[in-house]
Amino acid sequence: MKHFFVHFTKEFNKHIFDYLLLSTIGVIFLILLKVNQGNKTYSFVTALAFCIFYILWGIYHHFKLGSLYLINVVEYILIGFTFLFLLKIILVI
Repeated sequence: MKHFFVHFTKEFNKHIFDYLLLSTIGVIFLILLKVNQGNKTYSFVTALAFCIFYILWGIYHHFKLGSLYLINVVEYILIGFTFLFLLKIILVI
């Protein structure tokens, strides 16, 4: 378990800008989702925008690392749209 935290800390410190950007946009997404709670259209557009941002962020991050492969892109697309559909089901947006 110690090895995991050491690796995670090194990875985070190396790419702090990338992870801070993702975290900041994630917090903004949650705030916008709360603000638009009564409006289904705006909530869905907000969730879709975050999903697209997440996919583009993943592509950028792996491109920057030099490890961008088709499987990474497919993974981010699947995770992003799974997140979107789960939000749609859970929040009924």
